Amino acid sequence: MNIYLLSWVLAVLSLIGMWNVGKYRLWAWIYLGVLEILWTFYGIMTKQYGFILLTVGYITIYVINYRRWKQNQSKE
Repeated sequence: MNIYLLSWVLAVLSLIGMWNVGKYRLWAWIYLGVLEILWTFYGIMTKQYGFILLTVGYITIYVINYRRWKQNQSKE
């Protein structure tokens, strides 16, 4: 797959993940976390090392939000 096409595919998949978060689907946080790992590889392959820092930040946010949502679901 062309590396630039990969960025488009990952972007669309990320938007789908965010849409599912908006629909209050807990699994969407895990889905987005996996996508961030793919974005990390994309950043390494294209030598855009800022992506690595960005993905670490996103994964941290996704883990925090996943835990928060899971706690809220167990209280209900």
